[in-house]
Amino acid sequence: MTNEKPIQANEKKTASFGSRLKAAREAKGMERREVAAQLRLAEKKIAMMEYERYPADLPVTFIRGYLRAYGRFLQLPEHEIQHAVNLIKPKPELHPKTLPTTALLLEPPTTNSHYFMHFFTLLIILTMLGLVGTWWYTHNTPTQLRLALPEISNSAPTASVANTIEDENQQKIP
Repeated sequence: MTNEKPIQANEKKTASFGSRLKAAREAKGMERREVAAQLRLAEKKIAMMEYERYPADLPVTFIRGYLRAYGRFLQLPEHEIQHAVNLIKPKPELHPKTLPTTALLLEPPTTNSHYFMHFFTLLIILTMLGLVGTWWYTHNTPTQLRLALPEISNSAPTASVANTIEDENQQKIP
């Protein structure tokens, strides 16, 4: 019996942070659903932290943030939270290996997405040039017309214009 107590004490010290989170949540009498609603996380994320099964595509920064938020929500001691967060390390094999820039310049594009990207970029540039040209033409046309036509005032028609209209009307009547 004396051997069992030290083993239990060691197990308590080596208990995972996820099980500590779960025990604290259950001690407060809360369901995962309630915690997820309070933290504005999916219930899967709460289970993920309690079982310490983190998906490979989830960035380490997010995992650390979730653990901090969950630990603070359950009012766990800050040093326990910090220790658990420090144990989460990024996996080196998850980072993509970069190619030398010369290799990227020498290889032709392998997918059709580059073709469509180039096509739509060219289409946007031509559309913009057309719109600028149209604006330029309409913007400059009234200035050119003002220079070519004799100056006409915006007031009532002059006597010469009125006489011209009367002459045209008299010619039409036999």
